[in-house]
Amino acid sequence: MVLRGLSLGQRRARYHRLMLATLSATALLLTAAPLAPSMPQLDGTREAPPRSLPERGEPELQAPVVNAMMRKFMREHQVPGASLAIFRHGDPVYVRSFGWADRETQEAVRPDSLFRIASISKPITAVAILKLVEQGKLQLDANPFALMGMADELAEEGRDPRLAELTIEQLLQHRAGWDRNKSFDPMFVPNRVRKHLGTEGPPSTAQIIRFMLDQRLDFDPGTRYAYSNFGYCLLGRVIEAVSGQGYEEFVQREILQPIGVRGMRLGRSLPEQRWPKEVHYYDQRGRTGFAAVAPGRRVESGYTHDQEVLDAHGGWVASAQDLARFAAAFADPAASPLLSEASIERMWARPAGAEGKVWYGMGWSVRELSEGRLNAWHSGLLTGGTSTLFVRRHDGYTWSILFNSDRSAKESGWLAGKMDPLIHQAVDQEQAWGDTASLASQEAAAPQAPQFQPGQVEVDGQSFPYQLLIPAELEEGKSYPLILFLHGAGERGSDNEAQKRHFPERIARMMADGAPPAFVLAPQCPRGVWWSSRPRPDGPALLERAAGAPLRAAMAALEEVVQTQPIDRDRIALTGLSMGGFGSWELAARRPGWFSGVIPICGGGDPDSMLALAGLPIQVWHGGADTVVPPSASRELVAALQKAKLPVQYFELEGVGHDSWTAAYGDARVLAQLREARRQPLRMLAERTRLLAELVDPQERIAFLGDSITQAGHNAGGYVDLLRKGLRTVHPEIGIIPAGISGHKVPDLLKRYEKDVIEAGATVVFIYIGINDVWHSLRDRGTPIDAFEAGLRELIAGLRASGAEVVLATPSVIGEKTPGQNQLDEMLDAYAAVSRRIAREEGLVLCDLRRSFQEQLRIFGDPAADRGALTRDGVHLTPAGNQWVAIEAAAALREAVARRQAAREQAKD
Repeated sequence: MVLRGLSLGQRRARYHRLMLATLSATALLLTAAPLAPSMPQLDGTREAPPRSLPERGEPELQAPVVNAMMRKFMREHQVPGASLAIFRHGDPVYVRSFGWADRETQEAVRPDSLFRIASISKPITAVAILKLVEQGKLQLDANPFALMGMADELAEEGRDPRLAELTIEQLLQHRAGWDRNKSFDPMFVPNRVRKHLGTEGPPSTAQIIRFMLDQRLDFDPGTRYAYSNFGYCLLGRVIEAVSGQGYEEFVQREILQPIGVRGMRLGRSLPEQRWPKEVHYYDQRGRTGFAAVAPGRRVESGYTHDQEVLDAHGGWVASAQDLARFAAAFADPAASPLLSEASIERMWARPAGAEGKVWYGMGWSVRELSEGRLNAWHSGLLTGGTSTLFVRRHDGYTWSILFNSDRSAKESGWLAGKMDPLIHQAVDQEQAWGDTASLASQEAAAPQAPQFQPGQVEVDGQSFPYQLLIPAELEEGKSYPLILFLHGAGERGSDNEAQKRHFPERIARMMADGAPPAFVLAPQCPRGVWWSSRPRPDGPALLERAAGAPLRAAMAALEEVVQTQPIDRDRIALTGLSMGGFGSWELAARRPGWFSGVIPICGGGDPDSMLALAGLPIQVWHGGADTVVPPSASRELVAALQKAKLPVQYFELEGVGHDSWTAAYGDARVLAQLREARRQPLRMLAERTRLLAELVDPQERIAFLGDSITQAGHNAGGYVDLLRKGLRTVHPEIGIIPAGISGHKVPDLLKRYEKDVIEAGATVVFIYIGINDVWHSLRDRGTPIDAFEAGLRELIAGLRASGAEVVLATPSVIGEKTPGQNQLDEMLDAYAAVSRRIAREEGLVLCDLRRSFQEQLRIFGDPAADRGALTRDGVHLTPAGNQWVAIEAAAALREAVARRQAAREQAKD
């Protein structure tokens, strides 16, 4: 049923009435007719003229001159894909895309498609620097190396003394002394950098800076202009040093988010690493080369660059509309939301010694038309894949044009350069854009349908495709639920289409009929493998084995989508059917903290893993006459949950065979849980604490031994306090022994554990230590790893000699950025590995907080932020962090108590 002719509000109201009706007529779901065919996808066009390339975006009749210009240009130069956005006085008047984002998959460019913007990154970096100046954190006459703490290195013998004289302002204006035409561009000679430094692998920005300290400047700073990518690389590091944040994090928080730009992010090097919505890049000459980040691997020339080190001078990806919106922030300097009028005037001012009508200011090229009338712009180019341009015109127009190729297929010259005069002419001729003709009012008349966006992730060297269903009419600043769907065995393959059947396409039709918006992520499992495999009778338990590659690919796709789309991270639901039902059981057990609930349909799994689901809302559906996966597979798991008194809803459909998903995915209870349920960590904590309390002897005394995290954990809302309150609701008399002291390391615990723990009568000891042993190494007061291991072993031996059962936790995090991006990650990983090895060799219960925190941060953290999700400063816990440690500790303590009781029973025998 497609509700044509109704407004969006009317369609949604009617949809809700229909869903409510299903609650009182569930039996009808078993015989309901399939939904009507999908509403045709609306791209805003009206009977568009025949053409070979697809178009998406604004109704074409609103801008006939621009449309004609774009079509002719695309045709004459055989451009694969392009996106154009034009704003007038801050409002969008034209947003339209042309051609292919990916020729091979026939994926069209869309207005929100992401492109590498290359050197248009420089105006963004320049604005970030001026923001720091306005905040009083930076002076333009400061030396960048001094700000980065490298003054001593400048004084080393052989250094060019002029390096100590150059300034931030000179870097911004390309007048700092480097001239790539006289020497070279260090951002694009990785082999030369590696050879000089004697290092391996792609050079980092820090290594490139070290390399350049050994080079002479090409001219005296401030005496002339010479374009320098390296200068803007330095500016990115200055932003990090002065702000205390990562470059990307600072720009997103201080520059992009305040103007409503949320899709821009730093790009990645290889084709399989493209972000969702990012286009493929094409070399019109068909050239290839070796990837800078994967030596020996031949790729298309657009992927030969090390995109990650280009960050501050050429690393961003953006949509045309987001880039035009950034330019529009400077349409009226007196009313800019980002910088003061004085800062903008200084940004565009003519540098001393610059002559003529055109000059390079701070991050922008500037043309003086007459006194007080300036055009400002920047172009971008990456050989073999990207040509871009954005313009701020003196009359209030701003625009951005992005191409996924660098040059014309027919003649010499870069695409952006050829396009520049044509856009000026077309904008001058366009008659339909009055003061009220904003794109927002045009789009309101034509609601769009949800769209599928293909993507892929790489796991173990293999690419795994996925489809992301993106709702139409997303509201700025709002987040939406996401449903992760795992398909059945019949949809396996690599076509990236089959997995849309049954559930994703059905949800798409429902949203077209007015259902509430939700993202749906549908990864595809290859043929010949499974989402989940049953553990062998003689092998390790399910959760003691690593997940298979397909399930890890599903996790990776989820992590990627959550970081790039407006997802409500407390409303991520999981479901799957048949083979995907098995997979959803396993994934929920492996990552219970990620999901608001799980709905496995005609699946099965490992009954021994059910306690991991404590506190997670669960609906289970199965056909009573299923001969493919007998209902006993679900009944077994439901029985395990019920035995543990864990809530579960089970629906066995009488007379229904294997296809129980048609009924389930049409049931309002299923749809409500998938879209509306919220993650409940306190419910999970309550259930896990109850399971512990019901098993523990009330005479037990549990000690929590550690550092300041554990010391603070005894305060209200701390992880120890949460466990204490939960346990004492069942056993008021149970003993909790506080034994955390700020700043302590393993050697400190050795000095006091007998008095603080053994003499206090502890029978179970939870050890959470290792952070300071690593962290204090920054001040040469850390614990060497050999001493850390020896001390831990001595501590554990002493505790066990007293008869106590020991739980050993790995040190969690020192910084919340993506693993490998925090300063001490490598060292902390090594110390956590020691704790794991000791637990394994000594037969201890392990509470792997290091692994668990990293898993949680992949969904709930910001990859560029070192704090804020689970920690308030990168180490000490937020309320959410305390809850998560308590959740993990409750499960580990339950296992320790069970072992202790088993040992007692064995001793009796």
